Amino acid sequence: MLLPLLALISVVTNSVSFTAAATGIKKGTPVEFMFALSGSDHDYESMFLIEDSAADLISAFKKAGIPSGGAIDSAKGRLHAYGPYLGLKPSLGEFIARNPDNVDFPEIIYCGGLTDAQGKPVCQNQSPNSIFSFYSCAQSPILFDGQFNQGDVYGRFLAKDTLKKGEKYVFTFSWDGKSLIKELTVEFDAADPLAGLQKIKSAAETGPVSVEASFSPQMSFGDAVKIANALSVIDSQKVKINGCAPGNLFYRAFLPLEAWRDRTERLQQPLELYLSSDGNHKLLAIDEDWNVAGDNPKLTERRLEFGKAASYPKTDTCFIYLTDSNVKLGAVFDTMKNLGGDIRNWYIYVGK
Repeated sequence: MLLPLLALISVVTNSVSFTAAATGIKKGTPVEFMFALSGSDHDYESMFLIEDSAADLISAFKKAGIPSGGAIDSAKGRLHAYGPYLGLKPSLGEFIARNPDNVDFPEIIYCGGLTDAQGKPVCQNQSPNSIFSFYSCAQSPILFDGQFNQGDVYGRFLAKDTLKKGEKYVFTFSWDGKSLIKELTVEFDAADPLAGLQKIKSAAETGPVSVEASFSPQMSFGDAVKIANALSVIDSQKVKINGCAPGNLFYRAFLPLEAWRDRTERLQQPLELYLSSDGNHKLLAIDEDWNVAGDNPKLTERRLEFGKAASYPKTDTCFIYLTDSNVKLGAVFDTMKNLGGDIRNWYIYVGK
């Protein structure tokens, strides 16, 4: 039995049907969004527009019993979207041509999309107002499974035909009731760090897994680097290393680019925090002065009071410099907590 939520959405178990209007983009136009919300300023690269709100559509998925996965959230170190696989009727191939045409469409997943502090869908009021994006757009509730940069996707999917603008079509997303990605939480123990890797390997043997990977405060920085290197090898579409526990560090923090040590090689200047064993930590801001001759700014160190990182709101990134690789992560975590400010990106080096 169909259960109408709104005139344009209907729900049965594991299935959501809705109406969308063609944008009228011409045949061969690059398409970045299969579905966007009505009023989107990206209608010129969207195949269809949906008149219902994002909240109503997401509510329909919930009523249908289709579970939400996890949206991309860089602030949490979650760089992979994940969720159950969806079928779509009519199929993508009826409206979208592929370039090259011998490459299959990736699997479609329902991740739920990024939400704001009140739990409302970000896509409702923020451009591009995506419901189903072909690139990895954090706000989009529906995505392809995998990591797809916008620039890499552009031109890969094209409008197959020119549809009459405003012509309405009924689409149905469905879930098989089985396909789920496992969610796994792992803390790498200082005494047996390899046990965490084995736990991930065992979980991945039966299907895709999203892993929240954290590090024990008792672990040394040197051992954390070894684990981080192993995670970088297995981080993939099948094993998605997605974030860490609050107050911990995403594994990429232990694998910064060596080139970033050189301040002139950075796109922007982070805070620099030098940890001292006696607690006399040094926090530096690197000010850029572009009112000089040449193509590069003059860089000047300025010491900030420790705990007052919030007084320098120009960056959300901090480089931490340790005296040696034997420093325990607990000391790093405590310092991070007491630094102040809204730092989201951390990278750690040994030595200057």
